[in-house]
Amino acid sequence: MKKTIAILFAVIISITVTAQTFEGKIFYSNSYKSKTPQITDQQLGTMMGLKQEYLYKNGNYKTVANGTMVQWLV
Repeated sequence: MKKTIAILFAVIISITVTAQTFEGKIFYSNSYKSKTPQITDQQLGTMMGLKQEYLYKNGNYKTVANGTMVQWLV
């Protein structure tokens, strides 16, 4: 009996619960520590980007970074 009530409760909860959506901006500030003596921390920061911005709207997203590595890949 307890098992039946638990299953019924789980079904009711899963039907009534709706997903939450997020819309907005997320900002990241990054820092890097080089493990290679030939590359400085500053060079890594310039290459990878010290700031990143993620924008979410209507299920779509956009990423903006200030690094130069993406420019190399394009």
